[in-house]
Amino acid sequence: MHTAKRRLEILSENFKFSVQYTNFPKSPDGSDPLYFALVSLGLERPIVCHGRGSTMEAAAEDAAFNAISNLCTYDQPASPHDQMGALSSACN
Repeated sequence: MHTAKRRLEILSENFKFSVQYTNFPKSPDGSDPLYFALVSLGLERPIVCHGRGSTMEAAAEDAAFNAISNLCTYDQPASPHDQMGALSSACN
């Protein structure tokens, strides 16, 4: 079974969009014990999602899961050269 990060990577390869993660450390004062991550998807209308977790990897995994959830409802105008309309079927 693939992780959410791997599934997002596969989708990005198949549908030709970029994926970029930005990781943030825990709060230095300990007020928030969780790590925070952002994932940006390079689409015509970019998607940015966040994730949180007890490790940086868990936070990035959560962000990837949230991005996949957003992709499943992504509504982009279809063009003859655009495969993004097929994303909703890839999410099922």
